[in-house]
Amino acid sequence: MTEYYRTGRRRVLFVCRYTTAAIDSNLNYSVNRKVSGILGLFENLGYSTWVLKTSDYGIFRRQNSIVSRETHFGMINSNFYVVWFPRILNYSIAIIKNAFILRRINYKFDFVIFWDFLPDTFLPVYLSNVPKAKVIVDIEELISFDPEASFFFKKFEKLFIERYKVRRYFVSNESLSFSSDRAFVINGFFAESLEEELYCVQLLKSFKESKKLRVFYSSRFDNNRGIKIIIDLIKLDIADQNFNFVICGFGSKFYFDQLVELTELHKGLEVFYQVERWVFLEKLVNSDISINLLMSGSFGSNSFPSKLVEYKCLGGTILSNIDYVEIRDCSILIDYCAESIYSKISELFSEGSFVRSIDNNFEEVGKVGIQNKSLELKMFLHDS
Repeated sequence: MTEYYRTGRRRVLFVCRYTTAAIDSNLNYSVNRKVSGILGLFENLGYSTWVLKTSDYGIFRRQNSIVSRETHFGMINSNFYVVWFPRILNYSIAIIKNAFILRRINYKFDFVIFWDFLPDTFLPVYLSNVPKAKVIVDIEELISFDPEASFFFKKFEKLFIERYKVRRYFVSNESLSFSSDRAFVINGFFAESLEEELYCVQLLKSFKESKKLRVFYSSRFDNNRGIKIIIDLIKLDIADQNFNFVICGFGSKFYFDQLVELTELHKGLEVFYQVERWVFLEKLVNSDISINLLMSGSFGSNSFPSKLVEYKCLGGTILSNIDYVEIRDCSILIDYCAESIYSKISELFSEGSFVRSIDNNFEEVGKVGIQNKSLELKMFLHDS
């Protein structure tokens, strides 16, 4: 870390629930991808990028090094989980420790970003008195609209989102820009770095057609994000097996086990749990239809699944039960119902005119690349 401080570069710190496969029991690919993408923008502008990790380990570990490297950024971490402590005690200890660390080092950073108004991401910033002039609030979703969120987290967000105001906000959806007149919209990224962007372009160039329509779905396995609908959708195709399905996810092992059981009945079904990034990208590029589901319409309008940027840049036609302006030109609105979705896929298949447009993918890739978005960020940071 001493070496890092001697560089003389501008610095940015992201306080967030970044997770690592080596030490964390439950990965959150959505958070990891978005954090890496945002820090990639800063790195492209010449910043030295760092994460203050607020998610704890699955078990108590002594080798939780305070500083390490994770791809293109450094990670500051002092968290642990003591199995014989109550969850709330471990959670509180982590908040206090991270607040203490941030109090000691925040003056070394030009900007400090925190992810949503969660106790573990917001309170370290709040308690350590980081100057608001350098704080950026990253609002990925309004927790108060999330049916999966706890009552405590919803009340916590409502309490502080109105009381703690800063000059700069990152938001995932234009509808969330109520937070500030100077909100910067970052919907998501199709790649986490410039190197991965080149890899994605190569994948698009080597796209392979298939005789069967390939249906792609990726998400956290939970009720709100439609995993039950997807399971029912696959069951509808077991008899005729007209389509191929690729499912990539994380979260509930209960639903993962159900999907694995279905692979015995549907030979065109592939299921991946906490899949490596390169496999995910390859499967997405070589698909024809991507499905996005959210059970709660109000949550959908107060968030934006970052995977939709990946779908639009690297995948085929998007079927979504939420109407997002950002994907209207490449999506079809569907009902939150397995039978209705299956009917729509069958309709596309029977028309015989369904064509996956790689040219559209290349056009979108050029619009939302890290290079272009980082220039917009530069203007935002300068003007706000």
